[in-house]
Parts: sequence; C-alpha cells; structure tokens
Amino acid sequence: MSMWLVPTIVVALLTWILSPAASLADAARRETLRRELLPRSVRSLTDRDAAELPPRPLPTLPVSPTDVLPVIGSPAPQPVRAGISGANEAETKEVHDETWWRSRMTAAQAALERDELLREALQSRINVLTTESSARDDPAQRARLNQERTKVLAELEATATRIKNDRAAIEQVREDARREGVPPGWLR
Repeated sequence: MSMWLVPTIVVALLTWILSPAASLADAARRETLRRELLPRSVRSLTDRDAAELPPRPLPTLPVSPTDVLPVIGSPAPQPVRAGISGANEAETKEVHDETWWRSRMTAAQAALERDELLREALQSRINVLTTESSARDDPAQRARLNQERTKVLAELEATATRIKNDRAAIEQVREDARREGVPPGWLR
C-alpha cells in the first residue's frame, strides 16, 4: 500500500498546484509552496555584474523636424550654390519634388504628434502629483511633491508653446506649397 501512497500524494499535489486558484489566498498558499519546493537561487545579480556586460547600442532617433523644417521667422532655406554664378544659377536650384514636400510635411506632423503626446503625459503626471500632494500629511513630502509639480507645470507650458509652433510650421509648409503651386495631394 505504501507503493501507491507516494505517487498518489504527488499526483494530488501537482493537480492542486496546476489547477486555477479559487481565491487570492489560495494563490498565495500555492506560491508559498512552490517557493519552498524549488531550490534557492545560486546567484544574485549586483551592479558589478551589470558593469561586466557589453553595452547595448543606443536606439536611433528619427530625424528631428528642426533638421527638415526651417525655424519659424527665419529666412527660407537658400539653395546650395557651389561658386556658380549667372547663367548656371537655374541649374543649381534645390529640387522640390513630391518626396521632398511629403517628407517636410511628415516631419512637421510627427513633431506635432510627439509634442501632443508629451503634453498628455505631462498632464497625467501633474494630476498624479496633485493627488499625491493632497494625500500627504508630512509637510516635507508635500513640499517636495509641490516643487516637482511646479517643474512639470513649467514643462507643460513649454510643450504648449512647442505645439503652437508645430501647428504654425504645418501652416507654413502648406503656405509655401500653395505659393509654389504644389498639388495638395503631395502634402497628405
């Protein structure tokens, strides 16, 4: 009879562990039992272990809109002239074809979307800091949270200005395209 007793207990235990937990307390008991049954970790990671790893390459960022778009209020970009004057001047003009206009508009719209997303994230952070600050009893913690909230509010204001400039840049691209007779489909 002892020959059947051990496998029966093992099967019953495995069935209990692998079946879905009925409550949170049941899940906690199962996790405690699982941790007791598994061997302890042989190694713990420290900062020295991370320093020995090869560095990961930094992610590449897309081209910023300031590289493609002129700054609002600055003179329009001039075509590159390689010391040619007079008759050959028309040949050296920068080509403004469909891909150039599409990339210019895409960069302006990407900057606007990125700044609007940042504005939403900053507003969420402000809401969290306001809630945490009002829930704190300790004046030192409340002052620290209010100081951080003030910094985030300043960044939100700067982001609102950037969004305004991004919208103006998009309108400037549309106006430039209209002046040059570019088909509207090139800007979509």
